[in-house]
Order: sequence, then structure tokens, then C-alpha cells
Amino acid sequence: DNAPTFTTKDVQVFLSENVMGKAITTLKFTDRDLPPNDASTFSIVSPSNPPFSIDGTTGVVTVTSALDRETQDAYVLTIQVANDNDDTLKDLTTVTVNVTDVNDNAPKFDTDSFYSLHMLEEVVAPGTVLLQINATDADLEGTAASTFDFALVG
Repeated sequence: DNAPTFTTKDVQVFLSENVMGKAITTLKFTDRDLPPNDASTFSIVSPSNPPFSIDGTTGVVTVTSALDRETQDAYVLTIQVANDNDDTLKDLTTVTVNVTDVNDNAPKFDTDSFYSLHMLEEVVAPGTVLLQINATDADLEGTAASTFDFALVG
């Protein structure tokens, strides 16, 4: 008897945080045994209860629940393929899922109170800072999702 062997080791996948139910990769194996002794089953060994599943027969890895890049930006899945006749004949590989950001968080002001500014009748020099307003956004810094504009209304 021969152990099944993954054809690809250490798979890297990049996907946005707003996908669910999507197949993200398909793992394949070879086995030098002849049928029916070459039958094997795929499974996720770790972590326990990840937001992914694998079809035991086809090796298709699917997103099964919502991903949130702001909570976890990567998952490392250890996948096993084991011979159906002898589960000691097996191979392991990893699938690293890198979660990319989408603009799914609204900016929030640093204070919950209203800002007010009372101008004096005096002339203020150009370039003088009259009021500083700060806001934050949970989306990844340095992307379009984390940049926002302020507008004076009223």
C-alpha cells in the first residue's frame, strides 16, 4: 500500500472578506495504488471549526461563513488526505487564506458630541486652525476604504 500524496503543497489564496459560499481552491493528490486501493478522503485537520469546509471526495475548499478582515486577516488550514483502507497512509498540506479588505465600516468621529465653533468678529489670519475634527475607520489603513472627506453642511 502507498500513501496518497498532495500534488501541491502550501497553497496561498487571496480573497475579499465579503465572499461566502465560494469555492476558493481545489486540492489534488496522487496515489500509486490501483483502484480500489487508491481511494482517499480529504479533511481539515486544523483549526477546529474554521469558516471553511472541504469536500471529502473532490478536495474543493469552500468559504462556509462570513469572513471579517478587521477581526482576522489570515487563516492557515492544515488539510489531510487519507487512504480509505488504511488511515495511517496519509499526507498533509497547508492552505493559507489571506483575507483582503473591502469598505465595510463607516467612519466614526472620536467624540459623540457635536462640534461647535463661535467666530469672533476679529480677523483671523489665513491658515489658522480653528477646529480639528478626528474620525477613524476600522478598514485597512492606507486603502481607499480608510480615506474619507469632511464637508461643512448648513
